[in-house]
Amino acid sequence: MIAFKAFVAGSLMVWQRRKLWLGLYVCNLIFALVLIIPARSLLARFFADRLAGGTLAEQFDFAIWAVFLKQNFPSVSLLFNLMFVLGVIYWLFNAFLNGGILMQFVNPEQKFNLGSFLTTCCYFFVRFFRLLLIGLGVIVLVFLLSSVIFALVGLLAGNIENEIVKSILRLLAAGSVLLLLLFFNMILDYAKIITVVWDELKVLKAVRLAMGFVRSNFGKTLILYFGISFLALILLVLYFSIHGWLKGASAMVILATFLLQQIYIISKLGIRLDFFASQMYLYRQTSGIVTFEPIEIINEA
Repeated sequence: MIAFKAFVAGSLMVWQRRKLWLGLYVCNLIFALVLIIPARSLLARFFADRLAGGTLAEQFDFAIWAVFLKQNFPSVSLLFNLMFVLGVIYWLFNAFLNGGILMQFVNPEQKFNLGSFLTTCCYFFVRFFRLLLIGLGVIVLVFLLSSVIFALVGLLAGNIENEIVKSILRLLAAGSVLLLLLFFNMILDYAKIITVVWDELKVLKAVRLAMGFVRSNFGKTLILYFGISFLALILLVLYFSIHGWLKGASAMVILATFLLQQIYIISKLGIRLDFFASQMYLYRQTSGIVTFEPIEIINEA
């Protein structure tokens, strides 16, 4: 099966690019530290009483948090503003990196070169930013559609007395919205691939070509994308399951929680790279692309 072959080949390409994988982890760690350091300082000043800190480590205490927010509202507000700004920067930073990441999987035989990688990121950033805006527009449209779907489900559920059936209808509605978002995200992934592979300047044309590619290879693209998505879901469930066992404020529990979080972040980044690599492999194989010289295109530009 070509989808499974693409997944295996993509995973191997990701492992070959493990320096890139490690670099992405370091970037994520830097973003996290910028937020964690001031947050930790704020919490440390308030929870000087170790008993209160230990209580919160065991279970959520709304009363303690209410006092914390009341006494530190300006600092908490500033922290949330910092979180928002960092979120936007991180979002744009990922859009910046995507062009360089995809180019690594166009011709995986080439050795990784940081200068070439950053040049490629700059070269494709404007187009990837436009695709990002298109993605935002799609999200808004899907959520508007979801409000209509949930309103219809509400009307339908009003005539049903069985609560189990009502819950199933709501779950089906929520699931359909999620699947729709994932489907459009898959199309945008192939639009990014087409933009990089063919140096397509018009992003709307890239989206149209991506829709055509998905339509022509519907089963293959769906199996690959949702297969990797299912793997990401398993990873998330495992993370929260293990995290739920780690309770307490001891040094060992804190260390174990930290290590678990880092393993999860590294694994999540690996899955992100696997999406790109596997879909690139599928596109190359289906389109008959054997090799590609990205450096020449960039120099010509």
